[in-house]
Amino acid sequence: ATMTSETPAAAAPRRANKLVGYNNFVRHNPMSDRFGIQRFHHIEFWCGDATNTFSRFAVGLGMQLVAKSDLSTGNKSYASYVLRSNDLVFAFSAPYQQPQEPAAAEEVAASQPHPGYTGAAMREFCNAHGLGVRAVGVLVDDARDAYEQSVANGARGVLSPRTLTTDGAAATATTADH
Repeated sequence: ATMTSETPAAAAPRRANKLVGYNNFVRHNPMSDRFGIQRFHHIEFWCGDATNTFSRFAVGLGMQLVAKSDLSTGNKSYASYVLRSNDLVFAFSAPYQQPQEPAAAEEVAASQPHPGYTGAAMREFCNAHGLGVRAVGVLVDDARDAYEQSVANGARGVLSPRTLTTDGAAATATTADH
């Protein structure tokens, strides 16, 4: 028996892909894009120990701590630490082992930077999965439109769009689970 590397005559010739480079790359597909996407913003990990986990990633990847939310900032439900290296942003969040969440809804809203997160939900996730990616942030042209389009096409809305302010800066946040 002889083996050859020839392709059958019926096979279509392969089209070569042309590399365009980072600066010229435009990702747009009118057949599937339902709203304008600019870029990925961050990846959030939920874990059992945010302090230890963010520290290990910071040392291992050479990333810098750029933000935090914990007891020292008034967050009574969970700790979050944000690392950045150029455009790469990782957030690490973990619930406190002993629930310290305030009983009154007004107190919860005042003490938590993200109104859709609770220590109880984080504990449940971490007990079931351990360290894992819980959220992928995407920077979009219009957060309200992105939320409405996502929910209309099968996503489960977790937190409707709202404006969150801190130190005079405002941002619209949208959360939708697929």
